[in-house]
Amino acid sequence: MEIKNFDHISLFFIKKEFQGKGIGRNLFEYYLRVIKQKNCDVKTISVNSSIYAENIYIKLGFRKINDIQEKNGIKYIPMEYKIFLKKK
Repeated sequence: MEIKNFDHISLFFIKKEFQGKGIGRNLFEYYLRVIKQKNCDVKTISVNSSIYAENIYIKLGFRKINDIQEKNGIKYIPMEYKIFLKKK
């Protein structure tokens, strides 16, 4: 997993034989905890999902914010995740 500026997932891969075992979810939840611990002012996380990973991101709580885009011959789906911080 590679994050840019605490608010954009630029890479997120789980080796095929480990997919479907909750590793990706655990990694994403760890990332959310880090953001909260650092008191970042991040309220939205973005990702340009591959077409194949769209359902995985939806399961993590992301939503599509636009139709399929293409840049340099690569198709992707812009998605975002809203962070809801608990008030103290």
